[in-house]
Amino acid sequence: MIFQGGKTVSDEVKIPEHIDEIDTSDVEKYIGQDLEQPEYYNYDVSKDSIRHFAYGINDYNALYLDEGFAKRTRFEGIVAPPGYLYSHGHSIWARILGDIPGITQNDNAGEQWEFLLPVRPGDRVTANVKVSNVDKRQGRRAGPLVLVFSDMTFHNQNDELVARNIGSSFRFSARGVASRGGMGRAIIEASGGKLREIPEAPDFPSPGTHRYDTHNIYWDDVTVGEEIPPYEIGILHPVHLERYNSGTFGRFPYPSVSAEVAAARGPDDPIPSLFAPGIMRTAWFGILLTQWAGPNAWLSRLSYQNREWNLVGYGVTCKGRITGKRQEEGKFLVDLDVWVENEFGMVTNSGSAVVELFANSIRPGTGM
Repeated sequence: MIFQGGKTVSDEVKIPEHIDEIDTSDVEKYIGQDLEQPEYYNYDVSKDSIRHFAYGINDYNALYLDEGFAKRTRFEGIVAPPGYLYSHGHSIWARILGDIPGITQNDNAGEQWEFLLPVRPGDRVTANVKVSNVDKRQGRRAGPLVLVFSDMTFHNQNDELVARNIGSSFRFSARGVASRGGMGRAIIEASGGKLREIPEAPDFPSPGTHRYDTHNIYWDDVTVGEEIPPYEIGILHPVHLERYNSGTFGRFPYPSVSAEVAAARGPDDPIPSLFAPGIMRTAWFGILLTQWAGPNAWLSRLSYQNREWNLVGYGVTCKGRITGKRQEEGKFLVDLDVWVENEFGMVTNSGSAVVELFANSIRPGTGM
């Protein structure tokens, strides 16, 4: 038996060898519909919900945690970190709708975020999700696969659009992917043919003693082509996953794949069980960019693709490089390439971002 979209299906189901053999009709019927969402972890934004999320992603930025500090920034108060909105709704449900015979697994393919307004304590944020498109493709490493695109919007209590996320997932045959050497196989080969044992849990900082604030980067001082300071995540451990999920969804899944799903996949399943969820990259890139740019910066756009899994037991680093700077509608914007590397130098995630900075001539009048 194998696992497919929340169901166990027979081994007798034919694994498609070409996209012409994939039947997506049971998914396409949802295109354009407003999808009923599962219960959110958060509806009302509070200092506590923001704090719990920040602790969960190991980001002790005073902008999220210290009211006195935050009041002296452009935001004049605490705001939520990038990635926090997943605790107010998520599009995972949209990505696993329907049955596709022979397609046994699903995973996050990428995100395109547009952040329009800060999310603050006292807001009430809800999400709306639609399946926007279903596309069959022939992948080089994955073989025949299905991309499911979701359009997710977040509104506050004043019906203001605070953010939008065009997400995508790919659904594939686990056996087909493994036979082509994809999805974690390169990492396993680099490790000598088998995955490492789970390492000792890292010592996480005490939140009360490790809050930090950063200097401000000004638009005039940015140089195209320079790399920004990396964000060293270190060796991934299940505790990283548990903390993220506790702050985002209020649950502690360990391992990443439940025992029920692992049993359904069978002992010869080629998919590793312990890996960072794709949506976790939004938080990682958010930390990378806000630590570099400072508390008066605004991350307005973030887009990335998940090219390879980040597996537990292996080192991970987020990096970025400035690719352009421009003025647009009175805003001073910086364009960046961003990516995640594992310890073998493999780029596991690649994307781009737009950050709004202040210019030297227009410093905020807040003492920052």
